[in-house]
Amino acid sequence: MKLNRFFQHIIIAPAVFCAVLLAGCEKEPKRFTEEEGSRDKKYGALMMLGSWPNTAYYLVEVPSLKEGSVGLNGKGVNVTTICNDQGFIQRDGYYYYLNSNTGRLGKYHINNDKLITDKEVPFPQMASISSHVWVNAETLILIGTNGTSDKVLYSEVKVTDLSVSNGELNISLPAEKEYLAIAPGFVEYRDGKIFMGYSYTAKWPALPYPKVLVSVIDYPSMNISATLEDSRSWVPGAPTRYTPYSFTDDRNDIYFTTVPEAGFDYDGGSAIYRIKNGTAEIDPNYFFDFSAALKGHTCQAMWYIGNGEAIARVRIPSDRSRPDFYYYWESYFVIFNVRKGEIVRKLDLPTDIGEVYVNAVVVEDNKAYIMLNSPDKKGHMYEYDPMTGNLTQGLAFDQGYEYLLRIDKW
Repeated sequence: MKLNRFFQHIIIAPAVFCAVLLAGCEKEPKRFTEEEGSRDKKYGALMMLGSWPNTAYYLVEVPSLKEGSVGLNGKGVNVTTICNDQGFIQRDGYYYYLNSNTGRLGKYHINNDKLITDKEVPFPQMASISSHVWVNAETLILIGTNGTSDKVLYSEVKVTDLSVSNGELNISLPAEKEYLAIAPGFVEYRDGKIFMGYSYTAKWPALPYPKVLVSVIDYPSMNISATLEDSRSWVPGAPTRYTPYSFTDDRNDIYFTTVPEAGFDYDGGSAIYRIKNGTAEIDPNYFFDFSAALKGHTCQAMWYIGNGEAIARVRIPSDRSRPDFYYYWESYFVIFNVRKGEIVRKLDLPTDIGEVYVNAVVVEDNKAYIMLNSPDKKGHMYEYDPMTGNLTQGLAFDQGYEYLLRIDKW
């Protein structure tokens, strides 16, 4: 079982990360040349190399998820100076990143195997980004905390020119003194309101606050109009810049998952909640005890694929007798029916190793493409057809990397 070096970075010590970008290929064995440019590149795949703390990141330009191969054979753009982990926010081929070392927020894109810096601005508003949501194609809301995690801060970013307006949400720590930090969770925007889950955490091994909390925030005033509570689970999932923990389906209903181990509750189970279209309350008639359906395994990310179905990454619990058990992560993928609250099938794929903070799924043309970290370091994309339930092996990743961390549609 592999060590989750990223999770070690979060808990143990700051690490110095570097990143590099590299170009993709079309069909095996043909590879795109720089002269062909980026006109056919539709996706970006982020890879990590090396052993912690001496790690590097590469972003591969990819023209197809269905076929061909990509590797680290001498191409790529070194972006060591712009990032220190895989937590990019991506939309329409542009990558947004807050570098905690430099305190700068940047907007970047790739062209002809080169990193283009569109703009960088000083960004002292928050220590790090916990959550984000797009209000529209031009407006990005970032949510995080101050250095002591007792205040929830937000920034409204106009991405065309990276102009920023800042503020603080009216959320404070509870009266119980054992809870030391506010942990923002999932965020969804719908019809003039932002729904943000959050929790309160204590010093481990003390357990987190035993409720799900959701702020209903009016946009654009950013005033909190209601706070929703439920005691059947706790710790709404985050941070969203690594992988999604919520979605809005084709009925405009919001679904989100809890991830108790994100609040240092390593025995708690995940549950799926719903906020129905046209309401601002947790649906009292819906509760999917996700972990109970999967022998206690927890949901670590989820992606909506259409027609009431979603893909979830499911964590296999590590051996709790190990003092470093929280560094070890293995997972698998399931299809679940979000409306019925039931597991449809476990996907017949190898066990995914090493990381759960992975943006691993692209949904396109009524199919889902899943990126898998294989134990033999020969990762692939797999095409899942919801109509037939069939899985087809697609794009191959050449050996030479440690982990696959993101796949993004540009």
